[in-house]
Amino acid sequence: MSTATQESRRIVEGYYTALAAGDVPSAMAALAPDVVLEVMGHTPISGRHVGLEALMANAIGPIAGALEMSEAQFAASWEIYAAEGNRVAGRMTATAVTMSGKRYDNSYCQLFRVANGQIAEMYEYLDTVLVEDAIFDNELTQPRGV
Repeated sequence: MSTATQESRRIVEGYYTALAAGDVPSAMAALAPDVVLEVMGHTPISGRHVGLEALMANAIGPIAGALEMSEAQFAASWEIYAAEGNRVAGRMTATAVTMSGKRYDNSYCQLFRVANGQIAEMYEYLDTVLVEDAIFDNELTQPRGV
């Protein structure tokens, strides 16, 4: 394993470890100030968020605002699936309850790019129907026969 691969893996492991411990300042410190987060799907948090302020206001903020944060556990479990150079692929789970009492147990597949000792880019895949229902109280139903 190359030095760059080891360093990238270490940085992402540190991010997940901080999230698992509820250490938000350390998790945020792992992100570059101009980090790019792209959340897949068509939810209110989906899209490309550039910079920590945009990430907090448009992605993390709406989720955190809907959850009983004292009960929330991000990176309740996590695993690095692959690392090569400055790229890392990982998966984490979150367990939480919303303010309205709905369960928010989601699984995130995250693709990272590391630069200058911090996470510079994240691509996030998650259950967007759960986001709509639990976070935004927009219950989506599956059409019959699908």
